Order: sequence, then C-alpha cells, then structure tokens
Amino acid sequence: MKRKPGFTLVELLTVIGIIGVLVALLLPAIQRAREASRSTQCKSNLRQIGLAMTQYLDRQGERGKFPMTARLPKTENPSKLPSLYDVLAPFCENNREIFRCPSDYYKQIPDENGDIAEDDRFETWHEREGLSYEYPSVRFENRTRPEVLDTRVGTVGTGEVWIVYDFDAFHGSPGENGARNYAYLDGHVDAVVVPEE
Repeated sequence: MKRKPGFTLVELLTVIGIIGVLVALLLPAIQRAREASRSTQCKSNLRQIGLAMTQYLDRQGERGKFPMTARLPKTENPSKLPSLYDVLAPFCENNREIFRCPSDYYKQIPDENGDIAEDDRFETWHEREGLSYEYPSVRFENRTRPEVLDTRVGTVGTGEVWIVYDFDAFHGSPGENGARNYAYLDGHVDAVVVPEE
C-alpha cells in the first residue's frame, strides 16, 4: 500500500519537541541580551546626568558648588527641597526620561504584619520619587569639586568619586544580587556588583 505524503503523529510530536527544546535554550540568552541593553541605556542616562551636573557646576564659574536636593523628593522631603531633576532639567533639555532607568523596580517592604502600606504600592522608584537615580546631596551640597575631593581620605581622583547611581541593584539576572550603575565625577559610568549580604 502506498503511503500518502505528510507527517505521522510521532514525527509531528518529535518536531514540536525539538522546537520546544531550542526555544528553552534560547530564552535565557534573549533575556540576558535584553538586560544588557537596558543596562547600557541606564549607563547612557547616567552619563547624560553627569554631563548635566558638569554644566550646572561650570555655569556657576570656577568655584561652582554642587546643588542641595532632596534624596527622596516625593516621600521624605520635609524641607521641600527640589529634586535632582528640577535642578538639572535646564541642562538636559528638560528630558525627564533620562532620569528613568529601564530596569527600575521598587521593592515593597511589608510591615511586621506582612501588609504593605497603601501609600507605598509603587511599581518603580521613578513612579515613587520621580527618578530612578540617587544623588547623595548630603555628601556634596554647597561644596566645590576640589572641596569634595579634599573631604575623602587619602588621595583620590575624580574617577573614584561617584555622584549619581541607581537606587537599587536593578541590573542582573533574576535571583542574583545584581549590579548598580554609578556615574563618577570625571564623567565615566561603571557597573558595580552588589556583594552578598
């Protein structure tokens, strides 16, 4: 008896199984590539923020001082200080998107009963604070660049002082500690892996 052209059920299931295995092998690689792309975008954002900070300081002249801003402008700001975005917006074309990390997420911390406060239900730091990046104003406010370098122990250069960084270790594979991106005083940006606690 002559066989009709086509696939048997076993052949079809074998092909579907092989395709499933290939997809399972490719999915982690695709996820790593996406995270690498998001991390690169974050570094670009931080580089632009660093350039805006340099322009802010240069605009004030030779003795330009770092701005005084709120670390958490929306939630913990009793002095009503401006956010980093408010201060640097004129120096980055008022582009709010450079203050949003594409990998940004907010870890909601439950209270002792396991409940999350109604006013703390945010998806991202950007949603919560208006930016994904932290600027440690207390370390820099009203100081010049040379004064900031003099307050450090030992001899340091501008390539060792970070000025803006991710609020949390956003970058890395799920389940890993991840890394934070840091913008340094000299303008370069680098990722630092968060050590295990």
